[in-house]
Amino acid sequence: MKQSIAHGIEKTGLPFIKLNCQGKQVLFLLDTGSTENHLMAYTYLYFKEHFPDVIADLTTEKPVVTAGVNGEFESRACSFGFNIDNHSYKEPFLIIPHPEVFAIFSEQLSVLVGGILGSRFLRKYGIIIDYQKNIVYTNRI
Repeated sequence: MKQSIAHGIEKTGLPFIKLNCQGKQVLFLLDTGSTENHLMAYTYLYFKEHFPDVIADLTTEKPVVTAGVNGEFESRACSFGFNIDNHSYKEPFLIIPHPEVFAIFSEQLSVLVGGILGSRFLRKYGIIIDYQKNIVYTNRI
């Protein structure tokens, strides 16, 4: 897997990667400061309604409390299946209920941001963000 992150870096200063799910391209932030993966509520609702086989609710006794740029908030968990290049993944995500979190990035990039891939995902698959070459890649898969 190898993808350019130049567009996101130029527009926002942050690395974004294109995921594919059921033929739909979705932009995700690669966030080394976030341990967990996060899915925007509108992304969750869209795929839950149109492609329910790629998303599944994960039950927890009580909502998960997570912290973000807007402080702490309660979240639900789900699994989400997607592709990066020719590789398939199905990973756990916390659902972000606040769309304003990424509104500024969506505006700068002229596309909706679907969520965050956190450091646990990046480590699990050996994904490297090379800021000198403006690429993200892995040799593990």
